[in-house]
Amino acid sequence: MSELGLTRSSCLEIEKPDMPDSPKTEIDLQQTIPPRSSLGELAFFFLRLGFTAFGGPAAHIAILHDEAVIRRKWLNDEEFLDLLGATNLIPGPNSTEMMIHIGYRRGGWRGLILGGVCFILPAMLIVLGFSWVYVRY
Repeated sequence: MSELGLTRSSCLEIEKPDMPDSPKTEIDLQQTIPPRSSLGELAFFFLRLGFTAFGGPAAHIAILHDEAVIRRKWLNDEEFLDLLGATNLIPGPNSTEMMIHIGYRRGGWRGLILGGVCFILPAMLIVLGFSWVYVRY
């Protein structure tokens, strides 16, 4: 990394290798990488989305963008679109995959599992309740 002019400290200094006299640009890492979320915060976030987000994957992704990018600033638009692109490459329900991706980004492996379970669990319980009522009556 040193031959490219990159060093890692509290700030990241970038120098273009093809221009030796170019000024260094400092990027504050505290502003670009938000701190990880607590597992309780993630559980509440994904449970709330699981209970209140209706309308299918397109609506879920729009609500997730509003919550994770605009309100909480967990990701920027570019990161969100990168995750959405990766989600579209793999088979399965896109909105659930996006929740799992963001859970992983915010809480590691525990966040990955928590994001998936807490987003799927409310819908599963609602359908289970309707099924029980249908069979019972």
